[in-house]
Amino acid sequence: MANTRSFTIGDSVNKAWEITKKNIWFLLGVEFLAFFVPRIVLAGTPRFAQPGMMLLSFVYQLIVGIGMIVIALKLLDGRKPVWKELYTHYDLFINYFVAVLLMGLCVFLGFIALVLPGIYIALRLSLTTFYVVDRKLGPVDALKASWAATSGNVLHLLGLIIVYWGIMLLGALALGVGVFVAIPVVLLTNASIYRQLSGGK
Repeated sequence: MANTRSFTIGDSVNKAWEITKKNIWFLLGVEFLAFFVPRIVLAGTPRFAQPGMMLLSFVYQLIVGIGMIVIALKLLDGRKPVWKELYTHYDLFINYFVAVLLMGLCVFLGFIALVLPGIYIALRLSLTTFYVVDRKLGPVDALKASWAATSGNVLHLLGLIIVYWGIMLLGALALGVGVFVAIPVVLLTNASIYRQLSGGK
């Protein structure tokens, strides 16, 4: 049975853009901590220690991935997040990690079968991590919840991916600097769509 909820791409992107403009310096700081700090540390790591540091970097990316979802949802709900929320949700790490692993496995198997099933599965499971972080669901329940929420919205989600490509391309054309603005717009748009398809807070 298809989900009766839907979303409008334009409205979702516009709302994300307005939130990004109001919180641009905070969001740029979050991006720096999330993406550039581990790369700076890795670049300065001796070669013999790089495998271990790459593993730590992977764990770090998962932790800040949780934090970025928390921050995006708070901004979307009109609340003010703080810096420490990027790092403090360790209790969700195991469920988040397993959910990401299962998502990747499902999409991989879909691409092995044929490319289109892989794309379809990726779209249907695209809200999984939001359910893990926001609703505190276990990995399997989060996968099921995303599958149910995205039912009847696959074409909308496919159109959204095309819009994201356009946003990132525009950011890249703006001397590359615009990508740093495009990333939070994409994240906040995803958060907005999750709220709409999941039925709110």
